[in-house]
Amino acid sequence: MSQDGATAGQRRHVAPPPPPHPTPPTPGARLYVARHGQTDWNLEPARCQGWAEVALNGTGRRQARELGERLRDAGIELIVASQLLRARQTAEELRDVLGHDIPVSIDPRLAESDRGDWQGRTFASIMKNDLD
Repeated sequence: MSQDGATAGQRRHVAPPPPPHPTPPTPGARLYVARHGQTDWNLEPARCQGWAEVALNGTGRRQARELGERLRDAGIELIVASQLLRARQTAEELRDVLGHDIPVSIDPRLAESDRGDWQGRTFASIMKNDLD
């Protein structure tokens, strides 16, 4: 335990400060919020993802491209995603559709919460074994 009372395990899960945005916000801009595309861990039996690095599956990549098509005329100027693989891949697919000149900013504050020992386990297992 350190002087601040945190254990090593607690300290390792502190997100780094966010990077500066590459461009200032445009007055009157709209904010679109989207979740990452599907991963195999979203399928039944669903698994707790947390900070685990889980890639998009084919459906997730298609979902991101379809979202890009729907947003093609929305005037997107910046894509912001968490550092997690599935979020970065979703942002890359969007940029492939919308145009490679659109910057992607990585902001760890957007990441799901760390689920500790639950990460990678099925929700059924968590419900059965951990909710006493």
